[in-house]
Amino acid sequence: ELMRAAGINIHDVQFLRGVSPQLHSKITTEWETFHRQAGGNPSAAQVTEFAKQIDGRYGGSFVWPGF
Repeated sequence: ELMRAAGINIHDVQFLRGVSPQLHSKITTEWETFHRQAGGNPSAAQVTEFAKQIDGRYGGSFVWPGF
């Protein structure tokens, strides 16, 4: 819902990443925290910036880092 509200199609293949279930849980928790801290309505730019931060923090652990 967060991505859709920001106008981002999270199911687009460019956003596909392979991660372990444990890492997925950790990343999901970070997104939930970000969403709360953004007041529940972050802009597309804020979402994009946070996604870059997530990629920077965990990109080395992605099984398949996209294209």
